[in-house]
Amino acid sequence: MLGIILFWIHYIIAGIMLYHILRCIYVKTKFCEYGYEISDLDERLKQPLFVIILLIIVFFVPVLNILVFSECMCRYLINEGDQKYNKYYCKSFLTKKY
Repeated sequence: MLGIILFWIHYIIAGIMLYHILRCIYVKTKFCEYGYEISDLDERLKQPLFVIILLIIVFFVPVLNILVFSECMCRYLINEGDQKYNKYYCKSFLTKKY
C-alpha cells in the first residue's frame, strides 16, 4: 500500500514540474541599466516541439522524470536572485506571493 502511495506522489510531483516547465516560465523583456525587470508584457518561454514531445515521453519513465524535470527547472531558475543576468522567471500558483 505504501508503494502505491509513493508511486502516485512521485507522479503528482513530476506532473507539477512538467506543468511549470511548459506553461509557467516567462522571459523578462524589459531591460534597464540594473538588469531585467518583470513587466506585464512578458511572454512565455517557447519550447521547440521536439522538447515538448521528449518531456512528455520522459514523464512516463518513473525515476528519470524527476531528474530531468529538476534539471530543467534549475537551468531556468537557478539564478533567480541575480536580476542582471537572469532573464527567466516562474509565475504560477505555487510562486504567487500572498
